Amino acid sequence: MSLKNAIAVRGEVVRQGAMKVTEGMTIRDAIGSIEGGLKPSADLNYALLVREVNANQDIEVYQFSLLNALTKGNSADNLVLQEKDQLFVFDNGLAQGYWFGSYANSKVKANGGDASKTREVLDAQTGAIVVKDEATALNIAGTDKVSDASELRKASREALLEPIVERLKEQASYGQPAKLVEISGAVKFPGLYPLANNTTVKTLLAAAGGLTEEAFLASAELTHRQVQGDSSTIERINFSLQDAMSGQSDVTLGAQDHLIIKSQPGWQEGMVIELQGEFVFPGTYTFKRGETLKDVIARAGGFTEFAYPAGAVFSRERLKRQEAERLKFLNAQLKQEISGLALRRQTTGTDPAQAIAIVDQLDKAEPVGRLVVDLDRAMTGDALANLMLEKGDKLFVPALNPVVSIVGEVQFASNHTFNPNLTVEDYITAAGGTKRQADTGRIYIVKSNGSVELPNNSFWFSRHNDPLEPGDTIIVPINTDYLDGLSTLSTATQILYQLGVAWSAVKN
Repeated sequence: MSLKNAIAVRGEVVRQGAMKVTEGMTIRDAIGSIEGGLKPSADLNYALLVREVNANQDIEVYQFSLLNALTKGNSADNLVLQEKDQLFVFDNGLAQGYWFGSYANSKVKANGGDASKTREVLDAQTGAIVVKDEATALNIAGTDKVSDASELRKASREALLEPIVERLKEQASYGQPAKLVEISGAVKFPGLYPLANNTTVKTLLAAAGGLTEEAFLASAELTHRQVQGDSSTIERINFSLQDAMSGQSDVTLGAQDHLIIKSQPGWQEGMVIELQGEFVFPGTYTFKRGETLKDVIARAGGFTEFAYPAGAVFSRERLKRQEAERLKFLNAQLKQEISGLALRRQTTGTDPAQAIAIVDQLDKAEPVGRLVVDLDRAMTGDALANLMLEKGDKLFVPALNPVVSIVGEVQFASNHTFNPNLTVEDYITAAGGTKRQADTGRIYIVKSNGSVELPNNSFWFSRHNDPLEPGDTIIVPINTDYLDGLSTLSTATQILYQLGVAWSAVKN
């Protein structure tokens, strides 16, 4: 269906699609009232009118307030419409995906529940998102991009804006930069927006969903590119955002400008730490920048009489992200080595099944982001041990668990009651001894606090020394030579064992 003698309405409206245009028809005439014409998720402060201006189908964009257009008939926002105009009504971000799912479901029901007769289409040129079935075929621009329902449910104003932005880029030329402006910083929807014919700082803020609570009104920065002949320079303008919003400051926006909305100095969000386990008052605590472990533990009433601070598990989000990247890297590296091993199998006779099992575990491993802490020293105020808190930190302090675990290449991985009179060798014997592929020269201990003690036979296997404590885990690693020199396997298994020990401590 073409738009000859018609206009189209897109987005968060009750009745979207094409409608006949009449002389003097306005936005209010096309949409109706707020209650009867808009979805509950419609953004009343930001909408666009896209208008073709020549035979090349070049467009220009007008921004308007739906609230003004629909409630004040004589408002300048209640624009008079022309043939082929398209109105875009955006999601306010409070219920993203509402329209896409509900509208598609209604079309499926109309088809007797047959979803195969229904497909949702994102128009690649105009941003028209429509539902097509056997009875209705609306294609304004002639080029469709079919998206699955899950993608459409995630779409917000960005999905409607993208084709408009692309069209503005296409029609740009030498001396005529694309009429786009970028906004970033403390706004709800930062990104790239069409530079409408009537765009100001105030209307651009409306396009971006308004300011967030941390916005700094005293100062904002506008980056403007100036082209002189075959060279260009960047000009930066600092101005009062509050004055610009009130109209007291005359700040003009141009094509390719970038508006940066600053955050208030020292503003922090999500500054919370979660305390679990043996605290007098466990829970989630808000903290200010500069507070430490000792500070927050004191606020939680300290430890209970059953607490075992030496076995604490401290998790940090920043370390968790690093750990996830390392796991991903090890996974890829190990797969490469296994591929090489498979090529050599006919000559070596080695079975890479053990290594493949490790790869599967790496795929499923969930990073902990554990940081070894010494809570006893931290509580004395030791500057090195008393860590400064970061957003998203978690601290778990278990009850005393008088158990020593043995895992890895032993006959029977098991847990044993802690006995200060037993050595590492005694515990391994209690687990049935080592397997043939065990690397007995690299046995190590993961301490209850997450630290690692490296092998030292003369120390570990002596009954005159006491290397073990409650909650420790003895690791007997695999001999990498057993698998034809898979060098990454040793590192991968060590990380997996340590992750397992950390989760075990939390669960127990």
